Amino acid sequence: MKYLDQTGLEYLVQQIKANLKIVSNEYSYTTTSAMVVSFTVPSYTSGVDALDVYINGLHATPTVDYTISGSVVTLTKELDAGQTVTFIVRSVEL
Repeated sequence: MKYLDQTGLEYLVQQIKANLKIVSNEYSYTTTSAMVVSFTVPSYTSGVDALDVYINGLHATPTVDYTISGSVVTLTKELDAGQTVTFIVRSVEL
């Protein structure tokens, strides 16, 4: 088995950084009535992508403001009509 030396490792890291692309997708929903809300977030894969959740523009805290199971986000508190929930999904592509 061959191992990379320091020069080879540095070259590999440079190539990854040069070809790394971060893709960001944003999804917003506005409630139409008072409700506890669950959303299936498009293009989100748990454990692979990064997810930020905002409620009326304020960054929500996982386990306090919402829970997540797979790609389904469930808010922990009821929202009033007209409130907006925004999801930002960030993925890395090589």
